[in-house]
Amino acid sequence: MSKSRFLGPILGIALLLLPALALAESIYVRDSGGALTQPALPQKTIILTFDDGPSAYTPKILAILRDKRVKATFFVVGKQSLQYKSLDTIYADGHEIANHTYSHADLSNQPDWRVQLELSLNRLIIESQTNHSTRIFRPPYLGSDSLTSRSKDLIEKVDQFGYLTAGEDIDSEDWRRPGVERIVKNATAPSTGGIILMHDGGGDRSQTVQALPMIIDYYQQRGYNFTTISGALGLTRDQLMPKLSTGDVVLSALATAVFGAYALASHALYWVILVLIIASFGRMVLVILASLVQSRRKFLPPPQDDIPCSVIVPAYNEAAVIQSCLRSILASNYRVFEVIVVDDGSKDNTSGLALAIADRRLNVVRKANGGKASALNHGIELARAQFIIAIDADTVFHPDTLRQLMRHFQNPHVGAVSGNTRIVNRHKLITKLQSLEYVVGFNLDRRMGDLFDCITVVPGAIGAFRKSVLQKVGGFTYDTLAEDTDLTLSIKEEGHRIVYDSTAVAYTEAPATVNDLLKQRFRWTFGTMQAVWKHKRAILNPRYGTLGMIGLPYLLFYQILFPLLSPLFDVAIIIGLLNHQYHLMLISFAIYTAADIIMSGVALKLDGEKLRQLWLIAPQRIIFRQLMYYVIVKSVVNVLKGNLVGWGTLKREGKHLANANG
Repeated sequence: MSKSRFLGPILGIALLLLPALALAESIYVRDSGGALTQPALPQKTIILTFDDGPSAYTPKILAILRDKRVKATFFVVGKQSLQYKSLDTIYADGHEIANHTYSHADLSNQPDWRVQLELSLNRLIIESQTNHSTRIFRPPYLGSDSLTSRSKDLIEKVDQFGYLTAGEDIDSEDWRRPGVERIVKNATAPSTGGIILMHDGGGDRSQTVQALPMIIDYYQQRGYNFTTISGALGLTRDQLMPKLSTGDVVLSALATAVFGAYALASHALYWVILVLIIASFGRMVLVILASLVQSRRKFLPPPQDDIPCSVIVPAYNEAAVIQSCLRSILASNYRVFEVIVVDDGSKDNTSGLALAIADRRLNVVRKANGGKASALNHGIELARAQFIIAIDADTVFHPDTLRQLMRHFQNPHVGAVSGNTRIVNRHKLITKLQSLEYVVGFNLDRRMGDLFDCITVVPGAIGAFRKSVLQKVGGFTYDTLAEDTDLTLSIKEEGHRIVYDSTAVAYTEAPATVNDLLKQRFRWTFGTMQAVWKHKRAILNPRYGTLGMIGLPYLLFYQILFPLLSPLFDVAIIIGLLNHQYHLMLISFAIYTAADIIMSGVALKLDGEKLRQLWLIAPQRIIFRQLMYYVIVKSVVNVLKGNLVGWGTLKREGKHLANANG
């Protein structure tokens, strides 16, 4: 506020006219010579000041002041003014409005830009609601400090921005909420007058409201004069709260619109965060309870090893991993099965390496490149068995996996079985984080889906199907990138049961670089969105049973909408910290993190994993989820654009798969 430098001469003249009969060392101004000084104020003069508002208590305080015919100075906080639009009423009642920063920040030892930002934002809010500016300031936490180096530096700094600083002489200590009687006693301590500090915001101010009439009566009965900061200095209110010029009114109107939009956005953000916290805990409770119930099922069919099955391995440029995959399958503790490798036009030696494994159960075929769904469907056509195991080429089976998968087909209603996918290459932080995600995010969800019969994806890494069911639904589709999700939803829509077996373990190699991870997850997320849109008719449709009423809504909310909104939680944490809402943000973050820890602990325990992996929650929250936020946003953008993606083959290391079962 450069034009405010006229305050020095005005205040200097005013100080010469004041009857210096009582010392009130709590207003800091420049005298006529330019020195920082604390002027003497008239005897038996009381200045009521209220900090930290406006709030729900402000109208009650205004009513008391109106009834007692007393004027006061309100040191308002900007963020409060946005929530409780009372500034026009305060001004209309004849009171003075002063600057108490935008966020009630401690400005001592803060850089100039932060000080100016806090003051400017609050001033704009005051101007937008009253059409008047303000040149009075009280720093939060300054109290009645004398001119120590700490306070003097800040007072001189804000003086450069055109403000005079007001502290207090009498602290009612109402902010402590010590009781009405104590507040009155503190505010009426023996004194010749001065500035009384009270609060109309910052918490429960019911005691302040009750004490205020008693304080006013006490001083009025003893002949004290109530005034404002400007009145005590012999100035008019307009001199310290100048009316805006025509041009400033236009800017004020613009500021009103901007702050109105900000207030609306802040209000919306509050509700979004509340929904996210409730949803996070709701998911935690639902998934944990369902998973615990599912894990205690006692009536599982015994493992089978004599039902003929065909294992199909679609492959595109998988030379690094194909032999490890095939050797693990061929080493299975199962008696009757065949393995069909469908090389989908690989440009490397995938088929050659597969053919190098001499085993009569192995059939390697090549075809022109047509995509993963095409390769899978070609394998289904060649399959001789009535049960199909579809796996990715970067998957390694546990020797008992086939036996565990096939036992469920003794139930004629079972159309598909999902196995338990685990990460084998846990040698880097990025792959360790994915391993935790598989155990917590994927496997817990499948346990819940198994209990409620609403599994939405049988993963490409390990899934078993009835061939007749695959043929009935048209096999793997070509019109989505998540062919496994699309197929699973189609099977469920036909009324077949899909189960999850946590003992049917398969190890897969996770992307070992951030770039490869983003490629994979973009393909998954984009494909999931396509599949949900394709099957949208089933959402909340009771005709499709638990798939429509639980599975798809859960998938839509927690795998698409929830991740899309989750960055707002981080934004809210940052905004809260900037606004010095440390306790609120700490509690919110603790609640959110507690849900992660509890759910992760249960998931690790159920999968027989070591609980020491819980330390990964911190980097997962800070690093991994930010990457997933990017993926979900990018996927939404591409869905809206209608873009498509191909196979998306990732770089394989292969060396970890070779020892997966070792």
